Amino acid sequence: MKRISIISVLFLLLTLSLNAQNLVSTDPYKRNVIIEEFTGIYCGYCPDGHKMANELAAEYQDRVFVLNVHAGGYAQDSQYDFRTDDGNIIYSGSNVSSFPSGNVNRVAESAIGRNNWNLYVEQQVEQMAECNVAGQVIIDKASRKATITVEVYYTANSVSETNYLNVV
Repeated sequence: MKRISIISVLFLLLTLSLNAQNLVSTDPYKRNVIIEEFTGIYCGYCPDGHKMANELAAEYQDRVFVLNVHAGGYAQDSQYDFRTDDGNIIYSGSNVSSFPSGNVNRVAESAIGRNNWNLYVEQQVEQMAECNVAGQVIIDKASRKATITVEVYYTANSVSETNYLNVV
């Protein structure tokens, strides 16, 4: 009987360790923010957009991250084409009407002008996140391949029935 109990305990501990969160915390935290800034070549106001986005990232250290998306008419000229398939997909679903503009945690129906990014960032960083996300990248320099591990832990119910994750 003792032998069965010891084996059961070992099996239980092994099962628990397989289901443990290794990278991500299970404690609730406030949201981080991603600004997806639509930008391109010869965009007269884009340097100002970069400056504003970078200032927000500096103000909210480790809470605000900026991704520059080259898509649309400003992403190419007769010599260069900076468009990507992924950038075009994000652009096509963002109702971009001007450059620079951007998505702030994708909470608005359309891309938001740079002068309003700070308002959306302020709102988002004060809200509790529905889930915690953490990742780890291991790069094999010889093969030039990356192994990416991402963990998600829900601390609240999601507002959507289906959730998606983009790894950038």
